[in-house]
Amino acid sequence: EASQEGFEWYRSLFEMASDGFLIGRLIMDPDGRTIDFSVLQVNRACEELTGLGREKLAGMESCHT
Repeated sequence: EASQEGFEWYRSLFEMASDGFLIGRLIMDPDGRTIDFSVLQVNRACEELTGLGREKLAGMESCHT
């Protein structure tokens, strides 16, 4: 239960932040070099700053923008 409360607290902080934030993952080649970046989650401020909705941003890879 404590971990769930912690998760909810951080989730609320992420969503209510006035700065734009995103959570992403690095995409690596077989040699371990970063070749791209994929967006996993964004907050409301990030949507407002970019003018793009979550549906558009989620899953977006940097080389495909």
